[in-house]
Amino acid sequence: MIELYIKFPGWLIDAVKSRTSFPDDPARMGFVVDLARQNVEQGSGGPFGAAVFDCESGELVSAGVNLVTRSNLSVCHAEILALSAAQRRLRQY
Repeated sequence: MIELYIKFPGWLIDAVKSRTSFPDDPARMGFVVDLARQNVEQGSGGPFGAAVFDCESGELVSAGVNLVTRSNLSVCHAEILALSAAQRRLRQY
């Protein structure tokens, strides 16, 4: 059996903790664009960010950034990590 552990950058964890609710699509997209920008600025990966939101409440469920080069894992695209983190948090796929 092979186990994979993907460590999210500390700055991403802080960004997720600091913002929990987004009232509309422009606010949500602004957050995701900011994640992509920070990912490059922090040197943790390419200019890609993604997030999963609860459509009704605007609550942030999870977020991800591109960690392909950092982790040497081709599956570590931002959207895959955001969806995977949401599945773990919600305990369902």
